[in-house]
Amino acid sequence: MLETANSQFAYAVQRWSELRNMPGSNPNGRYQMAVETRNYLCAALQNVEGAQRILNGIKFPYCAPDEMQTLRKAVEYIFCDMNTPPRHAHAFDCYSALYKRCHALVQWVKYVIDDTIKKDHNKVEAEFKAIQRQLREERMKLIHDKIHQVTGEQVDMKADDQPKNAAGEDDHQEEIKHEHSIVQPDVISAADMPGDKKEMPDVPPPPQPVAAPPPPQEQLAPPPSMEDLIGDVKEIQKRHEKDMEELRKTQENSRARADASLEAQLRERRSRQARLRVHEEQMQQMESVQ
Repeated sequence: MLETANSQFAYAVQRWSELRNMPGSNPNGRYQMAVETRNYLCAALQNVEGAQRILNGIKFPYCAPDEMQTLRKAVEYIFCDMNTPPRHAHAFDCYSALYKRCHALVQWVKYVIDDTIKKDHNKVEAEFKAIQRQLREERMKLIHDKIHQVTGEQVDMKADDQPKNAAGEDDHQEEIKHEHSIVQPDVISAADMPGDKKEMPDVPPPPQPVAAPPPPQEQLAPPPSMEDLIGDVKEIQKRHEKDMEELRKTQENSRARADASLEAQLRERRSRQARLRVHEEQMQQMESVQ
């Protein structure tokens, strides 16, 4: 999502720069470039904000909310900025600055993922696989012993070397993609433009990611702390213990209600059987009298 926003920022800056060289005798062409610039800037802005919503526990060191608000206000005056060179140059500086900040944000996120998250993830994953294999081997051993105890036969059972992925992981990724889809800009065609369509320039294909030189790692903002990435561990543990306690109480209440309901049914059954016995005894007494 951030890489898409970075590409959209780059394309918007490119089109805004080309607008400066578009002759005033081609107002439709100038208008189209301004609309394209606006659409790509708005799409990039929404994608950056979408990425921030996904990573709501991490504060971005670049493309902060106040910077995005500044860009949003600048886009509102884009059709005024296109008419005078000074305002065009000022808007170009604003768009270029946001593009550079977004590019630095992309590099910062990659650095955090590669240098912090992946290292910890790989370490935990290796420990998890080792424990998972031990549990699988122990389970196979118990099954083997049980089969031998029941049937007296020796069965050769081996655990798989490759553990399967955790169930639901892919579904979770698809759910995130569905909830936070990438925003694409609106496409402008000649039919959407007023005036003479013959003066319309060709609409270029969608932009490809720009291979801008990444900023040096030492110039990037420092990575977030582990508390910023995963939260307060003690607070998470307390919340987990509280949730487990509530779950335990809920299970106990459900069990108590089930026991009470079962006891009530048993009492009703015993009462019904007692009434039936009394009725049968009365019928036998009446038959004996007759």
